[in-house]
Amino acid sequence: QTADQAAQALWRRLERGDAHITGDLLTDILRADLMTTLGTRGAAPKNNWIVDAFLDWLSFMLVPVWRASVDRKVKAHAKEHEKYLQDEGFFEMP
Repeated sequence: QTADQAAQALWRRLERGDAHITGDLLTDILRADLMTTLGTRGAAPKNNWIVDAFLDWLSFMLVPVWRASVDRKVKAHAKEHEKYLQDEGFFEMP
């Protein structure tokens, strides 16, 4: 998504009156998950009760799988990043 496409998507959501503005399906799913995870359900208005309920259910199923894949990728690069920081002198005492 280009910057212009993102701006257009966000502007459409503003014009529509959405309470939580997102630009695409992925951020809609993450928004629905955050509303559940952070306990904001009821504290902030929903964009659409039916769509948000579906996205909430979808996020319940998909976010843990996505999170596990991201965690694996981060852990797989730990040694590489540690070596980079060592080479840059990050761990040396001043």
